[in-house]
Amino acid sequence: MSVKKISEDNEDIDLLELAITIWKNKLKIFIIMLLFIISATIASYKQINQKPYYTATTEIRQISTFDEFRYETFNFYLDRIKTEKSKVLLDTENNNQHNNNTIKLPTVVFSKKITSSYLLNLFVDKLDEGRIFRDAIKKFNLIDKNNYTDNQLYENNVTKLASSIKLLPPSKDAKGYNLNKWQIQFHTENKEGWQNIIRYIEKPINEEIRLYLKEVLEEFVSNEKKLKNHRIDDLDLKILSAIEVYDRKTLSRVAFLKEQAQIARKLGIKKNSLIESPTFDTDVGIITNIRIESPYYTRGYDMIEKEIELIQNREDKTLFIEELQNLEKAKEDLIKNKDIERFQNLINDTPIFNPSEFNAANISHLTTSFQTKKKESIIKPIFLAGLIGLILGIFYVLIESSIKLRLKNISS
Repeated sequence: MSVKKISEDNEDIDLLELAITIWKNKLKIFIIMLLFIISATIASYKQINQKPYYTATTEIRQISTFDEFRYETFNFYLDRIKTEKSKVLLDTENNNQHNNNTIKLPTVVFSKKITSSYLLNLFVDKLDEGRIFRDAIKKFNLIDKNNYTDNQLYENNVTKLASSIKLLPPSKDAKGYNLNKWQIQFHTENKEGWQNIIRYIEKPINEEIRLYLKEVLEEFVSNEKKLKNHRIDDLDLKILSAIEVYDRKTLSRVAFLKEQAQIARKLGIKKNSLIESPTFDTDVGIITNIRIESPYYTRGYDMIEKEIELIQNREDKTLFIEELQNLEKAKEDLIKNKDIERFQNLINDTPIFNPSEFNAANISHLTTSFQTKKKESIIKPIFLAGLIGLILGIFYVLIESSIKLRLKNISS
């Protein structure tokens, strides 16, 4: 008894006959399936025998509390002078409402306190630039330049490999506490090469950060010194201007007094016949009491000429310039102000100016963990290869049998 199925070309296919054909050619099918199994086994063992592939994870640690304490005096001084600056600005604003000649002394302010968090952020930013990783990859030959004839292709692959290095930020729990530290993560087959890179990069990065902070602080101090000198120059100009103003007012005053003395002589008024309470002219430092109803010449030429004589014979005219005293005091206070020098001494005492003692952060290379990538079992690919070989073997013998049958029918 046979089971029949109608195909698209309406020819009858005897399934029993197909089964018989497959059974007769079972050796061929077995050989084809065996070839697939052998090929898959060889490929799987090659993969197993390859170098292990690692996921390397390394922690970046902040400087210790003891190292951070070395910046404590520096940071304390910053807090103090920031408070003083706020007070000076407030006092200056209030005083300027009454006196436009108020002089504000320079106050040194550096915007960033040097803390372990600030230094760690600088360290991570430097790592994130990627340049230090590119240099290290070249230095330790993680990519062999001899394998490239095109230098640009080599540089591109170095950059690509450096870009694959990940910086993982600290994760936090539900309460906001850090569960770990910043981490460097990299996938590599060259375990020793990566360890060399991790050990290498810490020192040059710390030195770059140290030089950056040193340059910033030195430039800041230099600018503050220039600004202080400019303010002293401004005060010198204001002092000269105040003296010139006094001289002009004095010339004007003497001319006025000479005119009044001539009038008094012409009228024969020698003595002052008026009894008045004197007032003091703060602009030129002389006694005046001019009233509209009492012309100045009525004081008499004796007094007026004596006033002219006293004004012209003053040995130290600066004593009569009230504004000058304020300006000179402001200049003296500015020259004696040692904030800039103190600030410079403080930064000189920090590790920033001691290369052997400075660290922005530490790469914990000794605790680098290498997690080997899990290799897949060879059983699954071998089973799939055997199944594919079995199916292809069956198709092969069926097609071969069909071709032989057609050729036999044609010949008969």
